[in-house]
Amino acid sequence: MRMILAVMTMMALGACSPEFPDVTNNSANEEMASASLAVSTTPDELPTIGAAAPEPLTAAPTIPQLGVSVSTTPQQGTSATSTTETAPEPVATPEPESEPAPETEPQIILDQEVIDVTQTNLVVRFTLSESAPLAVRYGSSATAMNQETLPENTPLSLHVQRLDIIEPITYFQAFDPVNNSYEGPIGSYAVETVTEPDPTPEPAAEPEPEPEPAAEPEPEPVPEPEPAPELAPAPAPELSANTAACVFPNPEPQLRSDWVDPDSGASVPAYQETRSTAISNTSLTRMSSNAVWGVADGKAIHHYSKRQAFNADETLIDIGNRTVDARTFDIVGGYIPVSGERNWSNIDPDIMFGIYYNPKPNEIVRANIKTGQVDVLKRFDGFTDCTFGDWEGNLSNDDANVLLACKNESSGAKTLISYDIANNAILGQLEAASNFNWGSFSQRGEYIVVENNTYPDPAPQIIRYDRYLGSPMILLDGKPEHGDLGFDDNGDEVYVMITWDVVSYLRLRDGARFDLTISDENNRIGHGHLSCRNSNRPGWCYFSSSYKSRVGAVKISSYASVTEHWGFHRSTEDSYSAYAKGTASRSGDRFLFTSNWQDRGEINDYMVTCAK
Repeated sequence: MRMILAVMTMMALGACSPEFPDVTNNSANEEMASASLAVSTTPDELPTIGAAAPEPLTAAPTIPQLGVSVSTTPQQGTSATSTTETAPEPVATPEPESEPAPETEPQIILDQEVIDVTQTNLVVRFTLSESAPLAVRYGSSATAMNQETLPENTPLSLHVQRLDIIEPITYFQAFDPVNNSYEGPIGSYAVETVTEPDPTPEPAAEPEPEPEPAAEPEPEPVPEPEPAPELAPAPAPELSANTAACVFPNPEPQLRSDWVDPDSGASVPAYQETRSTAISNTSLTRMSSNAVWGVADGKAIHHYSKRQAFNADETLIDIGNRTVDARTFDIVGGYIPVSGERNWSNIDPDIMFGIYYNPKPNEIVRANIKTGQVDVLKRFDGFTDCTFGDWEGNLSNDDANVLLACKNESSGAKTLISYDIANNAILGQLEAASNFNWGSFSQRGEYIVVENNTYPDPAPQIIRYDRYLGSPMILLDGKPEHGDLGFDDNGDEVYVMITWDVVSYLRLRDGARFDLTISDENNRIGHGHLSCRNSNRPGWCYFSSSYKSRVGAVKISSYASVTEHWGFHRSTEDSYSAYAKGTASRSGDRFLFTSNWQDRGEINDYMVTCAK
């Protein structure tokens, strides 16, 4: 279905410099913050939730804290025409028609390039005539809009994506510094689904007074969304038959005390043996064997809870440097032609991205695991020991971005590099803190999240950056826990953590923290690991906990308490390699974890599957 963008109105604002280098000037940001109720700025400090920024980051660029979310209730029949109702007056008198032309001369927004338009996605890149922060808000109606402030002198690319609205984003409004408010909209857009050619001429007629600024033809770059189909097919890969008709375990508001392993003394399953688990209506399969893999104990296992073990169509699983058929459980591929630092493509089921030794590990490559062909995407000269976020990083879901952590050969310092795979470009670099632990792009690719924490650490933090490694904001000033990046049930990107008695999450856009109520100090979940790799079942994360050896899923919601019991991992966790470190499949119908079967068996991988 083809989408069009109708540019409805533009208002004038300012004058002079289209460059987007650094983000160090904060004065304009503070002035903007005072004009907007939903934005706040603390001079000389990083935006933080509950605490001031640590000294090492005080020199970092400061931006207003991102706006608190506003209710986005869709309104049927709303369109951008409501913002241009004053236009009829000038039509009645020929004289006012000359007014729009002068207004466009001093405008701040020189260029507005529409990069992508879908029902819930609007990407607009701005070029400004003057160095000033740009505050914008957007939504499905003129009265219910989310707000965001883009910092001064940054590459102004706003990616608006709302998963919790049904109607298209019909309004996009920028701040009017003349009125010191949002009263005068600079831009108002309508996204419509075209079923007949009739609707197209109507929006085209309204902007006729403005074709003079030559920026208006830029709706023609709407073809630029054409690259998006290459990056957007996150749901495009056809899922295997195994993912169909999953009957998820019964939802419960809290962990139940009777979720106790009834088979604690059961014998170790044979390789590829499947057993049913009546308490959760799931099945359990042993997926690996030291002898079959030909490796030492603890090597025939998946990588980690944050890493997706299943390929794009969920037909293959990466276990112990072998590819395993997800339906027959047989090894179908031998040695994988990239290092252990790798990610499956989220789009192409035959492709892995990884770090390549040539002869040192500083090349990022695209490898076809079926043909063995390896294509070098970029060599990072001057660096070595490159990883994807120190072994815990992931590509964005569109395969477009990845965060590398490399050692600078001159200084010896670890450097974070934001790399745009799609355009073969470095978006930003940042010297890592001395206590850097891991970093990764968020799933949607809007943010980079970094954990600085070398246990025991006197000053651990979780910091959120934009995709250029700018605009830092402290999400957590205190001890982080094991977790993963995912989505809440409102479509917001979040970082979810598991601790002894609670699962909590941090919302990336504003740092708001929520503690889930599925457990408490009298009904503990236990330490463990979380996986939110279930990209086709957003709003959920999966846990493998130490307490009672439970594995399950939890709904990531600020208003609903829901958990599912999937079974037991039966690992004593005597060594780190024996930790369950469970990871969810893309559709969330399978959960892969490691176990030593209560210290009675090899350290191998097991998989629990929902009923079909």
